[in-house]
Amino acid sequence: MTVDERKQRLYDATHQGADIIRMSHSGAAAVIGTNRKFKLRDERNASACVEAPKGNRTYWRVADYGDRNFNPIDFYIHTSGLDPERDFMLALEQLEREFNCGDTLSKQDNRYDFLQHSPTDEQRRQGYGFDIMDGFTTKGLECWGQGVIAEVLGQLGWQQLKGYWWYSKEKDLVYEVRASDSFVVFVQRCEYYDQQHRCHSEFFKLYQPQHYDKQWRFRYFGQVQAGYVFCLDAVKQALESMKSVTAGNGEEGSQEQKTKKLTRILVVSGCSDCVNAWAMGFPAVYGMSEVGGISKETFTELSKLAWQVVCIPDIDETGTREGKQQALRLPDLYTAWPTEEDMGFLLDNRGNKKKDLKDYRSLHPKREDFQRLVNRALKARFYETLYDKNGKICGYKLSNENIVYFLWLHGYSTLRQDSQKDPAYVHIDNNHVVRSLSAEAVRNELMEICRQEAFPKEVLNMLYSSAALPTDKKSMLQRVGGLDFSKATEREQLFFFRNHCFVEVTADAIRLRRMTELSNRHVWSDSIIQHDVRLLPAMFKVDTTDDGNPVVTITQEGQKCKLLTLLCNTSRLYWRKEDERHEALTDEEKAEQTQCLLAKLVNMGYLFYSQKLLSEAYLTVFMDYKVGATTREANGGTGKSTLLKFIEAVSSHHTIRTYNPKLFESNFFFAGVSESHDLLILDDCVEDLPWAYLNNAVTDGLTVEAKHQNPYTIPFVKSPKMVAATNWVVKDESPSIQRRQWPITFSDYYHHRTRQNDYLEERHVSDTFGQDLFGPEYAEDDWVRDLNLMMQCVQFYLSLPKGQRKVMPPMRVIEQRIDQALMGVRFVEVADSLLDVGSELLDKNVSQASMMAAFAKQKYEASSKTTFTQKLKAYCHSKGYVLNPARVTHKPKDGCSWQVKENGVLVNYYYIQSSEPAAPVDLTIFQGDDAPPF
Repeated sequence: MTVDERKQRLYDATHQGADIIRMSHSGAAAVIGTNRKFKLRDERNASACVEAPKGNRTYWRVADYGDRNFNPIDFYIHTSGLDPERDFMLALEQLEREFNCGDTLSKQDNRYDFLQHSPTDEQRRQGYGFDIMDGFTTKGLECWGQGVIAEVLGQLGWQQLKGYWWYSKEKDLVYEVRASDSFVVFVQRCEYYDQQHRCHSEFFKLYQPQHYDKQWRFRYFGQVQAGYVFCLDAVKQALESMKSVTAGNGEEGSQEQKTKKLTRILVVSGCSDCVNAWAMGFPAVYGMSEVGGISKETFTELSKLAWQVVCIPDIDETGTREGKQQALRLPDLYTAWPTEEDMGFLLDNRGNKKKDLKDYRSLHPKREDFQRLVNRALKARFYETLYDKNGKICGYKLSNENIVYFLWLHGYSTLRQDSQKDPAYVHIDNNHVVRSLSAEAVRNELMEICRQEAFPKEVLNMLYSSAALPTDKKSMLQRVGGLDFSKATEREQLFFFRNHCFVEVTADAIRLRRMTELSNRHVWSDSIIQHDVRLLPAMFKVDTTDDGNPVVTITQEGQKCKLLTLLCNTSRLYWRKEDERHEALTDEEKAEQTQCLLAKLVNMGYLFYSQKLLSEAYLTVFMDYKVGATTREANGGTGKSTLLKFIEAVSSHHTIRTYNPKLFESNFFFAGVSESHDLLILDDCVEDLPWAYLNNAVTDGLTVEAKHQNPYTIPFVKSPKMVAATNWVVKDESPSIQRRQWPITFSDYYHHRTRQNDYLEERHVSDTFGQDLFGPEYAEDDWVRDLNLMMQCVQFYLSLPKGQRKVMPPMRVIEQRIDQALMGVRFVEVADSLLDVGSELLDKNVSQASMMAAFAKQKYEASSKTTFTQKLKAYCHSKGYVLNPARVTHKPKDGCSWQVKENGVLVNYYYIQSSEPAAPVDLTIFQGDDAPPF
């Protein structure tokens, strides 16, 4: 399809261009179909208007009487900041994609006739054949690219086919494909000298550019020669033609002609790229595959034919990887790299990103654009050897630009971070692993590479003082941006391992894949789990009983897993009843222990699922389940730190020891946290930790400030999840705290024996396993099992419906600990003496003033009425009393604050119900307007 035909197709799809104008400028959109004017630039009076199709003009246009008239495409170019001289085709394709009217390939639209019939003896003997067309059709030429003519295709040995056939010996049938206007076919005859049989031979390359299935674009017939270089004969013929023209004219000729060399030869990735290069006047060749590139022998042969050999790789993942390796393998080979910006970030007719030379030329069809791309070419060798007139080496010359290019080829760049002044140096390897490093490290590693490649010592000495080498404050290295470091989506989680593998975890499956399959993503080096991985069977299964209670079954494989054993032991809430008193647990007790284990397994899945969702943002808090003998007793030693040790060993994290509450008074509390961290670990949390301080960090972005540096905010979706460990409980029961916290409880199965407690023995985690877990001596097989459990927990978490993933452990005893912490020792002592069964303060209406006065007589002075009410409520909860029962206060629920009018003034009252009453409560003391509710 010609450019004019494509323009008309676009106009037909956009109401003759009106939709393009409407999309391009809001002012123009407001006046379409009216006689009003709009301002296209900064001016006092509007001077532009939108004119409807008229006469021979079949499209809408923008008339700017202060400048010029724009057709819809030109107007889009003008308002988008594109170059009107260079970017017309780029704009055309962007608009075609925007309005879904570009070329596409499909099985329905790109059809061919497929026939089969019995073979003749000649067909059996020949094996295949081609029905060659005389010349090329217009549709056929269009498939190669704009401006490609028949002479170029003929020069390279291409012919268009009406069809082709091949013989199947196995089925004794001939299969035939007949071309059509929507399915054109070409063949290229490839001759070579067969060294083995010492004769000339040939094979044929078939090109079907409109095949909807990409894998069938190319076919080969005949004996294909390994390492064949396509179009090399055409290059040699071009060189001979240049020589004959010079000799025929009797001219001295240019330097190239005198030395019998072409200016340059391009090495491209495929046949369509090659044809487009020749169409621009640049001799080009390509190999059998871009994987592996051209051989050293081929490069040597090409270097004899041209002054410069320039490779133009594809810019997809494979092309970039292979192009870099080839550039380093052949340091005198020049390479010119297209960019995604060159391609306009567009997709081709197969829905893939544009990537190759043909794509570049479709968007930039002028020869000067092609020349501009070629002029970018650089080579990996960054020094030149200088010779004196006698041919002896007299020195070396460095190229700063090539030094920077050499570093880029080896993976060294800077991250594009506009918020940071100083350069952020990184190394990116072929497995997409990104390592952060200092300027000094870049310099040292560069020098080591040069030493290993045996560069001349004189070059090394010159390199030490080169201005191209990076410093802490400036860098000439190429900048990279837009790297995707995400390890998770809403449906999957990726884990990366030392043995160049990654594991993809979804709700349905766990799959092991090679790092070479990691496409369009990168991973920080500290996110690589430093263990090998292999997949094991399920460690646990979760079922539901008929009455809806969960049942966790540990499989035979799970019984070998030390981490799972640790989780099970720290969930044994009633181990003393079983192990010391040898009593059977009740169904309720078994259910509590199962719930405690289940909460751990699900929370493990949450912590290692790195996707941040606002609806599932929690601060995990590891805490002890056991109630202490006093409110000041903190047990500890229950396995919390051991589990944190595993988390630290396998995650990208930052740990803060929060044993000092004054840390929260500093602006630098989160110093050291970065986007590369998956978890922020708060260990050794003190009793009076200001948990409210962490609220915003759980559900909002995280503001990080370090000394002598400007603060910056990590967005919520990129900030780490948080997990804390404490020997205490969180006394603040406000909704904002509870909504953001996910408590995970640990039994006292592991404990210390002291004079103050009644334990019969002392048990540490190492007593169970005969070793410390997750340390240097921990066996690799044990790591493999533990890592499989981690991934299976993530799978289980993803399998749960959203809104049902926060599985809580049993909280009854935790609530008792919270009550103890809230009340304090002295309040409990006074309350026990005043609120015992039969007390005159129970089961009757008592004003707040009277209740507080009674406590004051016992030498307990409350700091405030609110604090006193909180403590009283906690005491009632611990004793099984009901404070302000709803049947008395007529409030929506028990525990609500209660006020009564006395002499026209609202007075706070308490009613403490010590047991279920036998008869309705007498409320006759309140009469008329003073009767509840109020």
